[in-house]
Amino acid sequence: MGTMRRHCGATSENSERCPKSAGIQLLIDDSVEIDGLRFYGVGWGTSVAIPTSDVIISHCPTKGTLDQRHPPDSEHLGSPALAKQIEAVKPRVFVCGHIHGGYGRAEHHGTTYVNCSQANEARQTVNKPWVLEI
Repeated sequence: MGTMRRHCGATSENSERCPKSAGIQLLIDDSVEIDGLRFYGVGWGTSVAIPTSDVIISHCPTKGTLDQRHPPDSEHLGSPALAKQIEAVKPRVFVCGHIHGGYGRAEHHGTTYVNCSQANEARQTVNKPWVLEI
């Protein structure tokens, strides 16, 4: 039977909520390999090219996917530049938050997108955490 390990990653926008003693890897335009998977954390407003990665973590969503405050009728608020990079890199999973109304999961061009915002637009914790098996 295999060993189960827990890992937690954070981007700079939510790192103040992560206790340092929890063994958290802060990824700001940086990557780490865990159990053969390459995780990359996108910094806020980054202009750095994203390297080939299995999982990309960003505070900001990509433009057009899980980036609306009040879907399906509100405007798309995600980053167009980030969307282009994600389409080019084609990670297995892209995880974001920021736009609370965008909570959910979507598949797009072979990538699983997850907006894991636990709060709604009124900042009430209403959404369950996502657990993904990669």
